[in-house]
Amino acid sequence: MEFHEERVQYFSLFWHLNNSIKSDGDTLRYLKVEKDCAFQCLVPHLLFPERDLPSLYRFRNNGCTILQTEKVEIKISKEANNIASNNKNKDKDKDKGSTFEKEQILLYLKPTVERKDRKEIHYLISQCYRDFETGTKSDVHYHEEGEADNRGADETTTAITVQWSRRAQDAALKRKNKMNKKAQSPYTNANANTNNNTLCVVKKRRQEHLSLINHLVAGLKCRQSDIGLAGIKDTQAVTYQYCTLRNISPSRARNANAYLKHRNIELGNFQRVSFSLNQGDSQGNNFEIIVRDMKRVETKTDENGVTYERFIPCQRSHVAAMADRVRNSGFVNFFGEQRIGEAGPESEVGTRSSDIGRLMLHGDFAGAIDLLMRGRNKRRGGDFIENEEARKMRDLYTTSNGNVDLTLSAFPRGNGLARERTVLQGLKR
Repeated sequence: MEFHEERVQYFSLFWHLNNSIKSDGDTLRYLKVEKDCAFQCLVPHLLFPERDLPSLYRFRNNGCTILQTEKVEIKISKEANNIASNNKNKDKDKDKGSTFEKEQILLYLKPTVERKDRKEIHYLISQCYRDFETGTKSDVHYHEEGEADNRGADETTTAITVQWSRRAQDAALKRKNKMNKKAQSPYTNANANTNNNTLCVVKKRRQEHLSLINHLVAGLKCRQSDIGLAGIKDTQAVTYQYCTLRNISPSRARNANAYLKHRNIELGNFQRVSFSLNQGDSQGNNFEIIVRDMKRVETKTDENGVTYERFIPCQRSHVAAMADRVRNSGFVNFFGEQRIGEAGPESEVGTRSSDIGRLMLHGDFAGAIDLLMRGRNKRRGGDFIENEEARKMRDLYTTSNGNVDLTLSAFPRGNGLARERTVLQGLKR
């Protein structure tokens, strides 16, 4: 029954919306409607719910606004000045909030609502929206037809006053000041027509993404947030990608190459732009893959009927045939070692990235950090991946029960292990 009444109530609104939009033939249009029931619990207590409840929703949706008050100089007598000085402490709190909008709304209660029930109404409003501050106003005049009027109305009732709390007002003022500060900041691209940023191409060789950013910050003497990259490139490769540098001139970026070239990084193709690149802006990648010493598997059967496999040099004709097969039939896009680590038990291959990700998904960040610091020490077959200095640092982290300062002091020189170093420095802060 309630659903039917709401359907009838909103049908007229939907009909007007449907006919107010120009239609192209028989194209279907859908309206997604979400019913806000935040203050629905107040309906049984309100005298005029059809009027007061929408007002309450509008008051909440408009948010806490701040008005600028004008400063007016008034000459007062010495006696009045002494009176004002004596009342200074009393008016301190009042003056503190003078810049805030003093708007409030009234919720007219039914005359039958008793005092003990009003306490529950105050509690309901505070639970529905914690940024509201409520009060009680007695002997409020109203007309039977629902229009409030403080003059000439015989009927009176009690009303609940709703206004923004001091916490909400302080938060609104803080947001406004932050926006004003951001608008005045030289790092804000307020004017889209000013080309304060530099677009360039970054070339790197055997550099991990985080190490690249750290080198750019050191070479350009800027912040990490000033560097815009659309994606992450492979470490074991020579890669090129676009990069934006906020409020950095092309000449300044060009001069940074003197520092960056010793880190296998180079900047080039500079031009002024007004935008910044962000993660996810990449529209695609192009790859040139070099394969050396290619071999293929040959199956043989010996004189005893035993089948075995062996590697033999790969001929150009075989490569062409395999390329045609991929071109015509595609291939299965497996997730390989780059994504989940080398296959095998932990005792053989060490920690894999999928193990760290699993703990992060379960919220066990301490365990994820321990696995990150334990590292992936070996390959299948027992060969060590990292040098002896890196292995000693990892062993020290384990034997010292995760002592951050001691482990950082034992880090190998250079910019390797950038993620481990960053995580430990974050824990130290």
